[in-house]
Amino acid sequence: METIKRKDKTAISPERKKEVKVHWTISNQPSQKALENFNRVLAKAQLRVYRESLETK
Repeated sequence: METIKRKDKTAISPERKKEVKVHWTISNQPSQKALENFNRVLAKAQLRVYRESLETK
């Protein structure tokens, strides 16, 4: 009976690595809605800090 040599399962071809990397970066891009929410929260925080700085003068 012949023994079948098994490839190391952790070895990934360079082409596959590129595919995975591109897919990972695309799937981890924030959505437009998430960006809008972030910008809205950031704008509110900036306004609050601005108003507080005016009150302390």
